[in-house]
Amino acid sequence: MRDRPSANHDRALFWMLLCFGSLWGAGEALVGGLLHLVLPPTYAGRVMLLFAGGLCTIAVRATGRSWAPLALASVAAPLKLCSAAIYGMPVAVPMVMTPFFSILSQGAAFALIARWLLARSALTPARFALFGSLAGGLQTLLFMILAVAASRWLYPPPSVIESLGMAYPAWTLSPAGWLGLLGSLGPMAVLFGGVAALVAGLVPLGGVRRWRPLYLGAGTMLCLVLSLLSYWLV
Repeated sequence: MRDRPSANHDRALFWMLLCFGSLWGAGEALVGGLLHLVLPPTYAGRVMLLFAGGLCTIAVRATGRSWAPLALASVAAPLKLCSAAIYGMPVAVPMVMTPFFSILSQGAAFALIARWLLARSALTPARFALFGSLAGGLQTLLFMILAVAASRWLYPPPSVIESLGMAYPAWTLSPAGWLGLLGSLGPMAVLFGGVAALVAGLVPLGGVRRWRPLYLGAGTMLCLVLSLLSYWLV
């Protein structure tokens, strides 16, 4: 039987990850939605790369767990699927699945790189830029794999997608398109991932480990409500 301190620690860890994950989802829905309204296409995605990369880095630092970013993504990514029901569209369409894949690939990439780096030495501030840059590059590769797989086995035919008023991701249909994505998105993800991790690595965390489950639970509920409301308001 676990002792009480260990049980309390596990409970606090659970609520911390749930709160951070719901914050990620709320940020994607609310902030990302607002940015899409005021910024040119693709710019909102760049800002959200910074936000998510910083959040993943803080999660690793606050919990000491390399798998923390993937745990956050496992909470945030399903929240994006709620947009299908709210907007009255199928789940298996690029407009819904693309941000879902982006969140999952970012969480997985940061977790894998954290696992590799933490196994060798602690994540000192001098290594955060490398951590984020490597994760950004891996994220691009993982996203490409998920999107290409979806175009083969998940998405309806392009004609059906276009009949719904959506654009089909044509880049997924050929190796030239894959290379084009890696060449355009890869360098940006490497740069923004490195910047986000470096900044988040220098942020003082002070009392994060002492946050109480009650406060984290309240923050989680607030973020979940904001996330769902954002699809109606934005």
